[in-house]
Amino acid sequence: MHPLEAIRCDMSTNHATMLPSLMPYTRQLGHVRYTACNLLLADKIRTYGDRWNGVKLASDLEDIIFLVGLMMDKGERMPHVLRQLILTPNVLDSFWKALPESERLLFLTDVDIDMDTS
Repeated sequence: MHPLEAIRCDMSTNHATMLPSLMPYTRQLGHVRYTACNLLLADKIRTYGDRWNGVKLASDLEDIIFLVGLMMDKGERMPHVLRQLILTPNVLDSFWKALPESERLLFLTDVDIDMDTS
């Protein structure tokens, strides 16, 4: 690909050492690499717990529900590696605390996201 046709995306993260472990949870279409449903879902859950209150919470929740539905349709489960690296007990605890009382999202267990953070 010619350099003028390329799109570069620089990332800043405190978890750079984790990036090679996440590559199996990405897909590639042509020259574009993007996250698979399971990685995007794990990151959305982490982000939702970090935001607590903000304008994007409602759309984050819609995204989470949509991604779980896609994974269920495909018969996919959250990989153990992503549960270890991203969906840690602290992340899940923040997520559950940030959810409104009316939203318990019990179906997350259908894709192997444990609701018990103890």
